[in-house]
Amino acid sequence: MLEWGMNWCIANHAHHYLILHAAVLERNGKSIIFPAPPGSGKSTLCAALAGKGWRLFSDELALVSLASGELHPSTRPINLKNNSIEIIKNFIPESVRSKLHVDTHKGTVSLFKPSRQSVRSSLEVGHASYIVFPKYKTGEDSNLSTMTKSAALPMMITNSFNYDVLGKDGFNAICKLVNNVCCYEFSYSDLDDAIRIFDSLTNQ
Repeated sequence: MLEWGMNWCIANHAHHYLILHAAVLERNGKSIIFPAPPGSGKSTLCAALAGKGWRLFSDELALVSLASGELHPSTRPINLKNNSIEIIKNFIPESVRSKLHVDTHKGTVSLFKPSRQSVRSSLEVGHASYIVFPKYKTGEDSNLSTMTKSAALPMMITNSFNYDVLGKDGFNAICKLVNNVCCYEFSYSDLDDAIRIFDSLTNQ
């Protein structure tokens, strides 16, 4: 309820941002926005990257300044659900997690603690370099494929919380964001492979 309430306050009142349902992480000064609907494996991928040294902005809300286009962090624990809890527990045994909360409307939930460095950097803005639409697909090889900007734009609109409230400003903000980054689709089942791919991407 606390997390839901915090998300509700931001989504309904912080209209000086374009607000996207997306994780945001940064490495080597390059930020990746991961927009995705529930059940896509976004938070699992987010926790894996954050647990392997990436700076966490948020696993839930990408906050894009309407004035500057900068990304503003909203750093807090990552909400892991159901199978993701055990996956991250095995992938990052040293991670700190809350106790299990069972029978919520999202199933079983546990909160993954972000790194101290991510929290200390929570007032430092970032700049988007990539937009990646992730999808977990059991048993499939990892695949990062480029997207056209015309295909990415409507998907970004679908994953925005306040696009309809912002009107023309929202349209202009999403268009500017999409035009200034490289866009990809990403399917995965192996987290080690995913880490390798995104480490390589941000080394370019």
